[in-house]
Amino acid sequence: MKTSDLDLASRYFDGELDQAQKEAFEKRLLSEDHLRGLLEELKGLDISARELEIYKAPEIKFPRIMGARYGHIRSRIGPFLAGVAAAACVLVGIGMGTGIFKTPSQELRTEAFRIVYYAPGADSVSIVGDFNDWSNEIPLMRRDKGGYWIADFRLKPGEYRYVLLVDGEERAGDPMADYVIDDDFGSKNSVVRIGL
Repeated sequence: MKTSDLDLASRYFDGELDQAQKEAFEKRLLSEDHLRGLLEELKGLDISARELEIYKAPEIKFPRIMGARYGHIRSRIGPFLAGVAAAACVLVGIGMGTGIFKTPSQELRTEAFRIVYYAPGADSVSIVGDFNDWSNEIPLMRRDKGGYWIADFRLKPGEYRYVLLVDGEERAGDPMADYVIDDDFGSKNSVVRIGL
């Protein structure tokens, strides 16, 4: 059965069709058994619905003790509480904007960061930076015999300075870094911005 047939039968039954539409539908009823069955079913439902008793919900009256007795207090406290609520909303908004209040998801959110460095003649490549307080070199893994070294990290959003160490001594900049800056000791540090 098509949805249009159901809609047409419903509109016929509810008296929403004009005279021409009504006559065309009645002509179809004589030729299509499924429409006649649908109309009979709708008529049965209508008769059943009309026979149901209608119950009115009981009326419930609530005492106005607080309103009548303490109305003068409520009229003075209401504006005060509204002012306190507005001030709290402003303070929370300022705190959220300045980062004072951080949700746990903001505190725990990390971004993926991958170092890929090409050093075909190196025996080892490691990284050290401000993300680990410039201590404990983190080794990069040799990807294959093609000379690529790789390390994956998860870091909180921010800006990080680092340097690559080739064979434990030679300081190298990362050509994939966002930019390079002086480190105040005569060398350069690579800088990457994560999640900013």
